[in-house]
Amino acid sequence: MAPEVSDWIQLSEVVRVERERQHLSQARLAQAASVSRFWLIGLEAGEKRSAPFDMIMRVLLALGISITLVPKAYDPPAKIDISASDIVQNHTLGGR
Repeated sequence: MAPEVSDWIQLSEVVRVERERQHLSQARLAQAASVSRFWLIGLEAGEKRSAPFDMIMRVLLALGISITLVPKAYDPPAKIDISASDIVQNHTLGGR
Protein backbone atom coordinates (compact mmCIF):
# COMPACT_ATOMS: atom_id res chain seq x y z
CA MET A 1 0.00 0.00 0.00
CA ALA A 2 1.29 3.46 -0.89
CA PRO A 3 2.15 5.81 1.97
CA GLU A 4 -0.21 8.66 2.78
CA VAL A 5 1.58 11.98 2.85
CA SER A 6 -0.07 14.93 4.53
CA ASP A 7 2.86 17.19 5.41
CA TRP A 8 6.37 18.18 4.30
CA ILE A 9 8.12 15.95 6.80
CA GLN A 10 6.32 12.86 5.49
CA LEU A 11 7.06 13.86 1.89
CA SER A 12 10.74 14.33 2.66
CA GLU A 13 10.84 10.91 4.32
CA VAL A 14 9.20 9.22 1.31
CA VAL A 15 11.73 10.81 -1.05
CA ARG A 16 14.71 9.82 1.10
CA VAL A 17 13.50 6.25 1.74
CA GLU A 18 12.67 5.64 -1.94
CA ARG A 19 15.99 7.10 -3.08
CA GLU A 20 17.84 4.80 -0.70
CA ARG A 21 15.68 1.81 -1.70
CA GLN A 22 16.69 2.38 -5.31
CA HIS A 23 20.36 2.72 -4.27
CA LEU A 24 20.58 6.21 -5.76
CA SER A 25 22.97 8.81 -4.43
CA GLN A 26 21.66 12.29 -3.79
CA ALA A 27 23.89 13.52 -6.61
CA ARG A 28 22.45 11.01 -9.09
CA LEU A 29 18.83 11.73 -8.17
CA ALA A 30 19.44 15.47 -8.26
CA GLN A 31 20.95 15.15 -11.74
CA ALA A 32 18.04 13.01 -12.97
CA ALA A 33 15.51 15.50 -11.57
CA SER A 34 17.38 18.61 -12.79
CA VAL A 35 17.71 20.03 -9.28
CA SER A 36 20.84 20.79 -7.29
CA ARG A 37 22.15 18.29 -4.78
CA PHE A 38 22.00 21.07 -2.16
CA TRP A 39 18.28 21.58 -2.93
CA LEU A 40 17.62 17.83 -2.70
CA ILE A 41 19.40 17.64 0.66
CA GLY A 42 17.05 20.37 1.91
CA LEU A 43 14.01 18.55 0.55
CA GLU A 44 15.00 15.30 2.25
CA ALA A 45 15.60 17.22 5.50
CA GLY A 46 12.07 18.67 5.38
CA GLU A 47 13.35 22.21 4.86
CA LYS A 48 11.59 22.92 1.55
CA ARG A 49 8.10 23.86 2.78
CA SER A 50 7.66 26.38 -0.03
CA ALA A 51 9.43 24.41 -2.74
CA PRO A 52 8.14 24.93 -6.27
CA PHE A 53 5.71 22.17 -7.18
CA ASP A 54 7.46 21.50 -10.49
CA MET A 55 10.73 20.76 -8.69
CA ILE A 56 9.02 18.34 -6.32
CA MET A 57 7.29 16.67 -9.27
CA ARG A 58 10.62 16.26 -11.10
CA VAL A 59 12.10 14.51 -8.07
CA LEU A 60 9.07 12.25 -7.70
CA LEU A 61 9.06 11.47 -11.44
CA ALA A 62 12.77 10.61 -11.34
CA LEU A 63 11.97 8.18 -8.51
CA GLY A 64 8.99 6.72 -10.38
CA ILE A 65 6.53 8.00 -7.77
CA SER A 66 3.10 9.30 -8.71
CA ILE A 67 0.72 11.42 -6.64
CA THR A 68 -2.96 10.79 -6.03
CA LEU A 69 -4.93 13.68 -4.56
CA VAL A 70 -7.74 12.73 -2.22
CA PRO A 71 -10.10 15.17 -0.52
CA LYS A 72 -9.56 15.32 3.21
CA ALA A 73 -12.60 14.93 5.45
CA TYR A 74 -13.93 18.30 6.55
CA ASP A 75 -14.59 18.83 10.23
CA PRO A 76 -16.43 22.10 10.76
CA PRO A 77 -15.18 24.07 13.75
CA ALA A 78 -17.06 23.61 16.99
CA LYS A 79 -19.66 26.26 17.69
CA ILE A 80 -18.51 28.70 20.34
CA ASP A 81 -21.32 30.08 22.42
CA ILE A 82 -20.04 33.35 23.87
CA SER A 83 -21.46 36.84 23.70
CA ALA A 84 -19.64 40.06 22.87
CA SER A 85 -20.33 41.34 26.38
CA ASP A 86 -18.62 38.23 27.83
CA ILE A 87 -15.56 38.95 25.69
CA VAL A 88 -15.45 42.63 26.72
CA GLN A 89 -15.96 41.78 30.39
CA ASN A 90 -13.26 39.09 30.27
CA HIS A 91 -10.82 41.43 28.51
CA THR A 92 -11.58 44.37 30.84
CA LEU A 93 -11.16 42.28 33.99
CA GLY A 94 -8.02 40.61 32.70
CA GLY A 95 -9.65 37.18 32.45
CA ARG A 96 -11.04 37.09 36.00
